[in-house]
Amino acid sequence: MSEQKYWDLFKKQVDRGIRGDNIWIPVALDKLKDHIGITKRIYTLLGGDPGTGKSAFVHLNYILHPYYWWKKAKDRGETNVDLNIILRSMERSKHFTIGKWVCWMLWQKHGILMDVPTMYGWGSADNNIGEDVYGKIQQTKEWFYEMEEECLTIIDGADNPTGVYKHARGVAEEHGNRYKASQYETKYDPDDEDTLFIFILDHIGCLSSERGFNEKQLLDKMSEYLQEMRDLYGWHVVAVNQFNRSLSDTTRRTRMTMAPEKQDFKGSGNMYEDCDIAQALFNPYQYHIDENIGYQVQDFVNAQGFNRYRSNYVLKNTYGISDFSLGMNFLGEMGHFRTLVPPEQINTTLLRKYREGKRI
Repeated sequence: MSEQKYWDLFKKQVDRGIRGDNIWIPVALDKLKDHIGITKRIYTLLGGDPGTGKSAFVHLNYILHPYYWWKKAKDRGETNVDLNIILRSMERSKHFTIGKWVCWMLWQKHGILMDVPTMYGWGSADNNIGEDVYGKIQQTKEWFYEMEEECLTIIDGADNPTGVYKHARGVAEEHGNRYKASQYETKYDPDDEDTLFIFILDHIGCLSSERGFNEKQLLDKMSEYLQEMRDLYGWHVVAVNQFNRSLSDTTRRTRMTMAPEKQDFKGSGNMYEDCDIAQALFNPYQYHIDENIGYQVQDFVNAQGFNRYRSNYVLKNTYGISDFSLGMNFLGEMGHFRTLVPPEQINTTLLRKYREGKRI
């Protein structure tokens, strides 16, 4: 049986798009979702300095919001996609991850702005959450039970690239793939229109060593494996990486720019070249920068000294628009981002809500 012609493979995707059959889940942020979404065979790289909210950004846009969107679409009979989300959480234990997500849910449903230390009763006795809030926490149980049963797997703790890869390969085999030493055989099409895997590695800098690799070799090997998950399994893979080159170096200061650049990923091996989408989070307040992409950064610092401003730079987008940025309101207590209105539309009422973490 002869293979399909290349053009026919392309035409199939066009026809599926016309019918609305191609898998596409939008990310959470308004301006971003016009250009970036979650679909098959994509490798997304997210970078940034410590404290910019990288994990929170990925959890919101590639776990919580996709699940929320998918569940609503499924309940309305608008999709029959089998969604599978795998989070390799190399820094944070499962209960801390869920704790952060429960804080997010309390804010979404009830406007309660709470962090994990308060929820866990760390510190003084004044941190007691009270019966009312405890009851609302209990109400989130079914949502998270269903999420775990329907699509979510969390594996915490560090692993080496080959360990991560072997686990992913095992999952692929369970879902219809078979791997042989000399060739890869598929018992189903990696572009299977009824299945979407989102695989998240958070973060790639926490990989354990193997085979005497140095840091660059370790990251290159992991990126090679991520490409295989994308190209042969058809997965959407997301790698989180912490910039290992200082944004405060003298050269950057001399050029009067502190915004992230593609060179900030270079110490991470070939990941920038390998990925399809590269985004970078930036906290200008950390570098005493007063203005960023038109926003006055100091305006987003509240009375407690919490900085509620971040920006996101889309440096690479292979299949769409790149080299754009957006300002974001960041609520670090529960890891939520929301797109800011354009600078000229911000008024005192909006600024107060942004600073205080009020729903809009």
